[in-house]
Amino acid sequence: MRILVGLVTLLALNAHAQKTDPSAFTRVVKPVLGTTCTLCHNEKAASGGLNLRPYLQPQSLVDNREGWEKVLRKIRSGEMPPKDVERPAQEQIDALTKFVESEFERADRRTPQDPGRVVAHRLNRSEYSNTVRDLLGVEFRADKKFPTDDLGYGFDNIGSVLSISPVLMERYLSAAELIASRALGADPLPAKPIVSEYMGRNKNIRRIDVNTVECTHTVEWGAEYDIRFGFPGERPADAKAVEFGFWMDGKLLKSMPVETKPSGLVYFDPFSDAAIRLYLPQGDHVFRAGFYQ
Repeated sequence: MRILVGLVTLLALNAHAQKTDPSAFTRVVKPVLGTTCTLCHNEKAASGGLNLRPYLQPQSLVDNREGWEKVLRKIRSGEMPPKDVERPAQEQIDALTKFVESEFERADRRTPQDPGRVVAHRLNRSEYSNTVRDLLGVEFRADKKFPTDDLGYGFDNIGSVLSISPVLMERYLSAAELIASRALGADPLPAKPIVSEYMGRNKNIRRIDVNTVECTHTVEWGAEYDIRFGFPGERPADAKAVEFGFWMDGKLLKSMPVETKPSGLVYFDPFSDAAIRLYLPQGDHVFRAGFYQ
């Protein structure tokens, strides 16, 4: 009973709050509608099929808002009142539009809004990777570990479309173990050295220009690595040394002078090599190597 009484009281208060002030309506709205607009828009001569007599009542702002919005559009555009009719002062027209708009805004503020159905929104693969990186500093490629995200209307981040399959749940669990272990530094480095080889004949390296090559590599462990470079060919014995550089993601990590060794061999192509030791952070990186001087 108390709940019912409280609800009825609330509705009554809400209805009272939305009620238009009759005195203000009579002072601002009626002079314009009553002396100008209703001359053509009444129950007998309803020009354009519009009778504005009911609009002379304050309650019309609540009961016939759609009609009032059409009236406002006509007034704002200058279409009404027409040019062949004596127009009220512009101050009166401005006061009318301002009053009606303020009444609509007041009603909108007091009207409870329905946000619709809120669904659980999981992260898509890009959002998952970015969140793990920003919060824990761990590079995790969800696009390589997780199934493809569901698409809706061309987007892969709509909460009502994204689902969690049994396969994805299993990947979540295994990813959580991997990410937590790397974030805490709990995993020991591999017992055997990790070796990756990039060369032209393996077709896993790209030539950017005559002096530079590039490759993309996933560094599984943030650690120090021995990086070796091979330089096929030879240079004249009196040639000056050239500067060789190694870049990661556009940043120069190491530069050094290189002298390719002259060779007197006839049946074999001459070959020189060099090695550096650098710390490489875990994650996907683009590496470049080349001569720049």
